[in-house]
Amino acid sequence: MNAINFFTNESLNIFELRSSGVPCSEPKNKKYQWFLINEGKIIKLNFIEMGTSNDTNYRIFEQGKLVYNDTSAEFNGIKLKNNTSLLN
Repeated sequence: MNAINFFTNESLNIFELRSSGVPCSEPKNKKYQWFLINEGKIIKLNFIEMGTSNDTNYRIFEQGKLVYNDTSAEFNGIKLKNNTSLLN
């Protein structure tokens, strides 16, 4: 697994991981996994849909919606910072 996105604030972390070795032809929910860490609890987000509009990306999960760009993100109205650059 490779971490490809990372969003944070004081109490919440969200990671996107890409599964290694999964063919491109597989559904996105097989290739990408999302996890939310809050108050020491790790929750796997159940992926529904993804897309891009202008310079904004979005992911929809059973647990809510994540919207992000190069610098910031928002998950269900909670503001986050895009810390993906820390992964490199």
